[in-house]
Amino acid sequence: MNKIVVTHPNLQSVIEPDEIQVPVQELERVDSSSCISLHLADCMDYVPPNERGRLLSLAIDKLRYGGEITISGTDLIAVGQQINHGIMNLVQANVYLFQGRLSASTINDVVAYLKKVGIEIINAKIDNLYYSIKARRPNV
Repeated sequence: MNKIVVTHPNLQSVIEPDEIQVPVQELERVDSSSCISLHLADCMDYVPPNERGRLLSLAIDKLRYGGEITISGTDLIAVGQQINHGIMNLVQANVYLFQGRLSASTINDVVAYLKKVGIEIINAKIDNLYYSIKARRPNV
């Protein structure tokens, strides 16, 4: 049973001793239903918007029934709120959003997709500009 952290090549992630790091482009090589835990570490920021659903479906396929998935990324609404409240100016927002990122999603979009495909949401939270969603593939 694997604990996998899926990473983007441009990012550094902290990996625990019992975890295996897999670059996002190699996720297809992981056996279906082989993971008890999978973390998409900021990967949603580095795939084009039209590829998000495919990435999430692929990740869910790798989970065992009862396995948990954690998805983290930049929340576009949180960035907008910081601009609106004067915490971040437009120049800072542009630098932040467009340094290598291909897209920004929202916690609501990701949660809605997971629910649509039958994944149980354990928790979903936003901290500063980032969202983190923990969910479980239900047992059959």
